[in-house]
Amino acid sequence: MVKRLKKTKSISSLIPLVLKPCKRNNSVELLQIQLNWEKIFHTEIFSFTFPKRIINFKNKRTLEIQVDEEKIIEISYNSEFILSEINRFFGDKYIESIKFLKD
Repeated sequence: MVKRLKKTKSISSLIPLVLKPCKRNNSVELLQIQLNWEKIFHTEIFSFTFPKRIINFKNKRTLEIQVDEEKIIEISYNSEFILSEINRFFGDKYIESIKFLKD
């Protein structure tokens, strides 16, 4: 018989430890965007882009989007459309600017 060295923990005691990093750096908002990315853009943009992080730069919320290298110019021309669609989906001026990163 194996003797346990530590007591098992309940899941409810572990949830705050797991979610604490999500509270930092707008991770909850980023997670919402990532989970709804396909709903917002369907296949025309969803297939070669992915929201990477939200940063606060000069009091503006900026969404960094990772884009396939061959599509980055095409996507950059659509930045106003992307910005308006994200804000329309969330019903507020949720994101103020967008930055594109090569994949």
